[in-house]
Amino acid sequence: MFRNFGLAFFGNFMEQLYALIHEPLKEKQEGSHRVAAEIVAGMIRGSKHWTLEMLDKLWDKLRPFLTEVCDNLSVDTLAYWNDCFRTSIVS
Repeated sequence: MFRNFGLAFFGNFMEQLYALIHEPLKEKQEGSHRVAAEIVAGMIRGSKHWTLEMLDKLWDKLRPFLTEVCDNLSVDTLAYWNDCFRTSIVS
């Protein structure tokens, strides 16, 4: 989706990503982080052929989000984010 539509839906997804990583119910946190990690991996992989301007906009918004995720990683969510980063850098 991100490959075909670029930044068209990026803002909507960022709102949902923040909601997912701030899930208040402990029982749902692990699943919420898994979904968020999958979406982020799709964003990064979908941006493979974007212009530099588009990539700058993506990383300006994604960098603070990923910093917050990494600062608050738990043992339960570490594997999902590890898979996200691994999937994102492998072509």
